Amino acid sequence: MCYVHAVANPLTWRSFIGRIGGLRIGSLLDVGTGDGAFPLWVHRRFPNADPLMGIDVVSPNGNQRTGRPDDVRVHDATDLPFKSKVFDWVTAFNLLEDLLPDEVDPVLKDFERVAVKGMVLLVDPEKVQPDVSSFGRVEKSGGFYIVRF
Repeated sequence: MCYVHAVANPLTWRSFIGRIGGLRIGSLLDVGTGDGAFPLWVHRRFPNADPLMGIDVVSPNGNQRTGRPDDVRVHDATDLPFKSKVFDWVTAFNLLEDLLPDEVDPVLKDFERVAVKGMVLLVDPEKVQPDVSSFGRVEKSGGFYIVRF
C-alpha cells in the first residue's frame, strides 16, 4: 500500500517543464496525480493525447482540474489497474519517497508493464535513489529521471 504525505522536495514537474515538453506524448498515466494538474498540462500541450489518466490514493474532492471526470481515479501505486502497454509514458513526481522500501522495485516494474516508451520520475535524492538502469536508457539530473525503454 502506498502512503502519501507532504514531501519537502522543492522540485516539482514544473521545474523540468522544458524536458518534459520535449517528449512525444500520445498517452500518459500520472501516478500520484493529486488534483490532476499534470494531466491537464499534458492535455493542453498535446490535445490529441489519449488516454490521459491520473491515479492517486486520495480523491481529488472536486478539485480535479482536468475537466474530464474519468481522468483521475482513486487507486494506489501498487498493482496498477490497467492492461499491459496501454500508455506511452508513466510519470510519478515525488511519489517513490512515500513508498515502503520493499514497494519501490515492484512499483517500478508495474510502471514498466503499463508503459510503452518509458517513465519520468522525480524523487528527493536524499530519500530515495531508485535503480532504474535495468529498465532502459536513463537520463538523470539530480532527482529527475527520464527512462526510455
